[in-house]
Formats: sequence, structure tokens, C-alpha cells
Amino acid sequence: MSQTHVGSRACIREAAKTASYRRYGINFAFEIASALERMFQDRNARTVKNWLSGQYGPCGAHLVVLLRHSDEVLNSVLAMAGRHESLVARKMADIELPVQELSPLIRELNASGQ
Repeated sequence: MSQTHVGSRACIREAAKTASYRRYGINFAFEIASALERMFQDRNARTVKNWLSGQYGPCGAHLVVLLRHSDEVLNSVLAMAGRHESLVARKMADIELPVQELSPLIRELNASGQ
């Protein structure tokens, strides 16, 4: 996969798209920056610093990589896209196993009268 450099046509197009999101009440760069702050609190990479500043959002290819590796970024993108049902489904999947593990213990406590 080729790298996209700041100032490249792809990044300029991506910056224009980011600006257009503001018309819909979405500050794409700010939302991604917030998610990245939670994810990369101690890192010093220049690209991440640019994203963290909220001035620039990641180009499409970088965003896909971030989505692949970061639940925080994925949740932010789903929220910006208004896909709240997808967020709820993700949270339900996260708690399903712990609930299954607790259910027998709860039944046991109820059966013993405590």
C-alpha cells in the first residue's frame, strides 16, 4: 500500500471532504482527534500529532487502518454516521459473554435464598 503524503492530491481531496462534513454538523477532524487522543496518549509521531490537533483528519486509507485497530475510532465514526444501532450491537456483543458467565451464579444465589 502506498503512503499518502501531506499536500498530495488525495489528502487535498480528503481535506475538502472533511470541510464539507461541517455542513452536516459533523467536525470530522475533531471527532477523530478525540478518539486518537484516547488511543495514542503517549505517542509522538508527527502524523498522529497532526490528527490529534484536530486540524487534519486521516486520509481514507489511514482511516481504514485506524478503524481496523481502534474501537474508539470505529465508535466515533459510527456515531458521526448516525449508526447508533451499530454502536448498540457492538456493546451488546461485548457484554454477552460476561452475562452468560454470571447467569448461572445468579441462579445459584437465587436458589439458595440469599
